[in-house]
Amino acid sequence: MVAARTTPKDPEKRSEKGSEKGSEKILAWLRNHPEWSARELGESLAIFSWAVEKHLQALKHEGLIRRIGPDPKRGRWEVVE
Repeated sequence: MVAARTTPKDPEKRSEKGSEKGSEKILAWLRNHPEWSARELGESLAIFSWAVEKHLQALKHEGLIRRIGPDPKRGRWEVVE
């Protein structure tokens, strides 16, 4: 017996949906923890920090977040509403 597919056949659609969900989760965490790094976000969301960084870049490009502060170590994220 073969299990039914629950994911789209098109890999682009699959990655878009996963990417949207990941970005939404990251935005929610950043609203509550703006000082967190990509590593801390990744640990909380159980995803790799490089994946978090990819989401952060996309969110910055879309104008949904921006980094505030003198440098990456002492800055924080701001969610643009």
